Amino acid sequence: MAKIFLFNIDLISKEDFSKESLDKIKDKILELGENNEISEVLSDVMQVTKDGRIEIYLEDTGISGDSGEEILSFVKLIESEIGGFISGSCFEVGKDQPGSTEKWIKGEYSWEPEEEINDDWEDDSIWEDEWNEWNEEWN
Repeated sequence: MAKIFLFNIDLISKEDFSKESLDKIKDKILELGENNEISEVLSDVMQVTKDGRIEIYLEDTGISGDSGEEILSFVKLIESEIGGFISGSCFEVGKDQPGSTEKWIKGEYSWEPEEEINDDWEDDSIWEDEWNEWNEEWN
C-alpha cells in the first residue's frame, strides 16, 4: 500500500442528526471499514454541527491507501449511511510523489474529480525574451 502523505476532507451531511445518533453512525462507519485506518480516522473526527448536520473535517493527515478512488469508495459507503453529503463537500489526497494530488468534489448528483490546472512554467525563457523586448522598446 502506498503512503498517502496528505489527506484533507470536508464533508457535511444533507440530513440532520442528534448527538445520540452520531455514536451509532460512528459504530457503523467502523463496521463498514472493518476497523481500517480510514474508518478509524473519519469516525474520530465526525461531529454534529450547531445546525444538526454531521461534519467530517480534517487537514493534512497522513493515511495509508492505494488511490483516491479507494477513499472515494469508502466516502460513498459513509454517504449511503447518512443520506448524502451536500454539494461542495470534498476530499483531497496527495501520494508519495511530490506534486501528485487528487481532489474529489461532490456535485449535485455525483462525485467528480477536480480538473488539474496546469501551471507548468517550464518555458520561462519565452517570458524573459518578451520582457526584454518590451523593456528595450519602452526604456
